[in-house]
Amino acid sequence: MGERSVSEETTNTANPDQLSRAAVNPNDYRLLQRIPFTKQGFVLPCRLAAQQGDEIKVVILDLETTSLDTATAKVIEIGMVAVAYSPTLGAVTQILGKFGGLEDPGEPLQEEVIRATGITDDLVAGMLIDETGAAQFSEDAELIVAHNASFDRPISSRRFPFLNRHRWACSVKDVPWRTLGYESAKLDYLAYKMGAFYDAHRATTDCFAVAWILDHVDIAWRVLIDNAMQSSYIIRAIGAPFEVKDILKANGYRWDDGERSGKKHWWKSVSGEALEKEKEWLFQLAPRVRGSCQIEELTARERYL
Repeated sequence: MGERSVSEETTNTANPDQLSRAAVNPNDYRLLQRIPFTKQGFVLPCRLAAQQGDEIKVVILDLETTSLDTATAKVIEIGMVAVAYSPTLGAVTQILGKFGGLEDPGEPLQEEVIRATGITDDLVAGMLIDETGAAQFSEDAELIVAHNASFDRPISSRRFPFLNRHRWACSVKDVPWRTLGYESAKLDYLAYKMGAFYDAHRATTDCFAVAWILDHVDIAWRVLIDNAMQSSYIIRAIGAPFEVKDILKANGYRWDDGERSGKKHWWKSVSGEALEKEKEWLFQLAPRVRGSCQIEELTARERYL
């Protein structure tokens, strides 16, 4: 929220002069097409490919909130889109349905929230999200996907605790976008690079955009699902000496002031394949960490909280 998106900057209707200049000099212009699903003018369920018989239900979730502070933000809108994902095909074969709702946060919305989302105080006044409907919509999902799950999941865990029983995946962190040739994982940027745009920052529309974008990058869905099903590990370098802090930081470690473990320390999340190599590197850098190092296994049910 609060940022001007690529789609907002590049999707103004072209005037006749621009169209004629583009026809003469096509290399100087880029044509963008609206992601078709974000119009939401189609009938659900919507078949995208032949059914493979091994489909699992995946729910894509997005929240609009009163702020970007995960500890205090209140939900003003939820959007969910359910898709049938085929592991054999590595793609979505069907869009099953959608769910959305607005909610009054009990406080005036900040101007930056209104600008980013188009959601106003009048729009949410007296509104309440249907929790029963949300629970029924998501209950048989194998996976919940959010584009930046580190934001959406902590807030969801407070407002919709029934979602905590699910596995979660992040379509930002669990897809190697840079390796795939994209400089950013921002949703509107990804759409732009694929020659598309959408009206960003409304929850259900963003969910449709995630589904479309993942389906238009050959291995994105497969990598996302595979990473979600594997364990990751948090290494807590308790007792690391002050003089190695810059090296730890440069190697991806973050500082924890003791809120989670009760002790101030540096920590890093790694995959299962990288765990032993990371331990060896850490113990060589700071030998005294060995006796107090803590390693916490995280599955998709615990990640991103």
